[in-house]
Amino acid sequence: SVVMALKVEVNTKNGDTFNIGCSFINQTSNLLGYSAFEDLPHFFNNLETVLIQLGVKELIVPQNIYAIIQNDDTFTQVVDNCNCLLSPKGKNMFEFNDSTSIPVSSLVTEEDNDVLLQLAKSPHSSLINSSFQGLINYLGLAMSSSSSYKKYDLVEYSLSQFMKMDQSTVTSLNMFSDDLLDDSNNQISQSMVTSLYQLLNKTTTLQGSRVLKTWMKQPLLNK
Repeated sequence: SVVMALKVEVNTKNGDTFNIGCSFINQTSNLLGYSAFEDLPHFFNNLETVLIQLGVKELIVPQNIYAIIQNDDTFTQVVDNCNCLLSPKGKNMFEFNDSTSIPVSSLVTEEDNDVLLQLAKSPHSSLINSSFQGLINYLGLAMSSSSSYKKYDLVEYSLSQFMKMDQSTVTSLNMFSDDLLDDSNNQISQSMVTSLYQLLNKTTTLQGSRVLKTWMKQPLLNK
């Protein structure tokens, strides 16, 4: 399951949009990631796309986020439509300070120095780092960072790489049904094809089926 933390702030250059910084973790893939993007109040189309494409199951937000989004019910509706659990937490969990906060570098492998440099150069680095603090504090990642096997691969997720998809598109194309698992081997039963995913799924391992599902959620724009 993918867990995500995000922070929202009003865009100072364009007051009609929000800047959203988010970080996420996929324990199965040993992956830690981040993203930043603009979104429109009363729509949150980009947020919906991110939640769907990353398969986010729980979204951690500061409790004061509701004041920032002006009590816009669309935000909670989007999260709910994506079958994602919304978990408001104290805003102090998201506070970031260069000298006292837990650095992301302590959680990732040394090979990810280039990605860390990109994060530092991002115009929304403060927003992203604040979301990382919320994720780290909520999941207690710092307590296990000393173990070498708990080092994560760091990636930057960019909306511009993939075709934008919302939940209505996923439903209309019947991409993923409520697939039932075969209890004997934990594999999805192929006796009845009820979704596009089941039709295409010729994989032989659980890892392969997860990769296929990820690719279907993230159609590349570059052929």
